[in-house]
Parts: sequence; C-alpha cells; structure tokens
Amino acid sequence: MAIYEENREGVSGWFRITRYSVERALYVIQRLSGIGIVIFAFIHLLYTSWHPGGWGDVILGVLVTYHTLNGLRLVLTEHGFLIGKPTRAVYPYRKGTLYGSQRYLTMAILALFVIFVLIWSYVALVIPAG
Repeated sequence: MAIYEENREGVSGWFRITRYSVERALYVIQRLSGIGIVIFAFIHLLYTSWHPGGWGDVILGVLVTYHTLNGLRLVLTEHGFLIGKPTRAVYPYRKGTLYGSQRYLTMAILALFVIFVLIWSYVALVIPAG
C-alpha cells in the first residue's frame, strides 16, 4: 500500500529529499537536467540566434555536461558493468548500490563534471571577453 501512496505524489515527490539516497538524488537531477536542456534549447533557439559566451552558455554547458556524464554512468550500470555479483540480503541491510567500484565510478563522474564545468565556464565567460 505504501508504494501506491508514494506514487500519488507525482512530480512533487521528486523534491522530497528526506528519504533519498545518493542514487535517487542523481536520478532526479538527471531528469531535471534533461528537462532543462530541452526547455532552454527550445526557448533559446526559438527567440534568439546563437551568440557564444555569457551565462546562458554556462547554464547550458552545466546541464549538458551533467546529463551526459551521468547518462554514461547509468548506461554502464544498466549493462552490468562495475556492479559486481549479487549478495544475499543479510541483516543489517545496506541501502543502495553505491558500494565498491560503483562508488568509484560515481565519484569519477562527479569529478569529471566539476572539471568540465570549470573549463566550460572559463571558455564561455573569460575567453569571449578577452
């Protein structure tokens, strides 16, 4: 019965962070960044021509970078890479799957995200003005 009650929340349930694990937070950000990319690109291309530089490019770069890198992590996970062998559920139960190599993959993806965002921000904000 609790599953059905949770589904009644709809999209607003995404923002209830008290019961989220790291995996769930990454998943929600993945969805929101995808929605943001589509909305931003549609509005930007509909009403303006593409002018490189500025905060709009930084926002788009951050969304696309996160969405791409986390999508790569999700694809690797869904195809069984770096998951490891299943283990028997023994009390006390461990929540989530971010253990071992899966944790290292997540940290590597987030580190790459920070590096790429810094590079993209520099390129979008400093170089055109210079």
